[in-house]
Amino acid sequence: MILCLDVGNSQIYGGVFKGEDIVLRFRKSSRNGQSSDETGVFLRSVLKENGLDPESVEKIAICTVVPESLHSLKNASRKYFGGEPFVLQAGVKTGLKIKYKNPLEVGADRIANAIAASQLFPNRNIIIIDFGTATTF
Repeated sequence: MILCLDVGNSQIYGGVFKGEDIVLRFRKSSRNGQSSDETGVFLRSVLKENGLDPESVEKIAICTVVPESLHSLKNASRKYFGGEPFVLQAGVKTGLKIKYKNPLEVGADRIANAIAASQLFPNRNIIIIDFGTATTF
């Protein structure tokens, strides 16, 4: 199984994949920063409560626009799941051509959206609209 975490300014969205199938979706508030232990215990608990064995998690993937959450997420992955997580962030080789002046300024959420769109709609022109918590008018 692969445990995927999308950490935004207000919510953590989680998904568990078995092969191509998503077998669990969950979310929780990300407003109050949590320790590695709180994060790890929560993740293991949500899996167990939904009939999934935490020991079956082979990989963890993290995408976050909240850099201060990364330390706890990485440590929770190591301590509670026994492995180093994959972190999608600027600078990771994805096969996308990022033409920003400074590609390191592109948010992980935008990279994830672009990867998903290019996989779902190959060789097509795509406009992606994503309104997150940071959207202001």
